Amino acid sequence: MLLDCFTANENEGFVKSYCNEKKIPFDAINDNPPFYKSSSRKIYYNILLDDRAGLREAFDHLEKIIHHLNTNS
Repeated sequence: MLLDCFTANENEGFVKSYCNEKKIPFDAINDNPPFYKSSSRKIYYNILLDDRAGLREAFDHLEKIIHHLNTNS
């Protein structure tokens, strides 16, 4: 699983510092995974956590999935 931070903020150093300070894990910032080649600025994703697109609901669903996987493995 890759965690990519997609942001409109052009200051990558600030974004890295912010994520590290808030203990938000990430593998890359505004970058596509190696298996997906595209010239579009928008990145490939399976799940979008967005403050304007149901962030709380998506987070709750992911938390339930993780709990289910941890208790059933």
